[in-house]
Amino acid sequence: MKLELKHVAPYLPYKLNYLVWNGKAKPYIQEMKEMRTYTPHVFANIESKPILRPLWDLQNEEFKNRILNREYIIENGADANLSYYEWSYLFEEHFDIFGLIKKNIAIDINTLKK
Repeated sequence: MKLELKHVAPYLPYKLNYLVWNGKAKPYIQEMKEMRTYTPHVFANIESKPILRPLWDLQNEEFKNRILNREYIIENGADANLSYYEWSYLFEEHFDIFGLIKKNIAIDINTLKK
């Protein structure tokens, strides 16, 4: 599966970061700032991946007061029946709603060194 604009579009208003590596230089993180940045060549390289938070992170203390149905969301992902507020919050916090980390087309934020 290839990363497509439809996979990242819901995150764009929330300054999504992605990891870029051309196979030679050290990988670096770049922020998507404006729409013209999201041309197909950005994701054509398999080494350019968005940085997302796995749904399991909903169990962390910092998210417990914002989302009540954590287990339901973790189990159902994009198939969950949520309010607009809940979806917006999940995209704002860059949760991997579409399972892109498991498909190896996104990076788990927890695996990056600070």
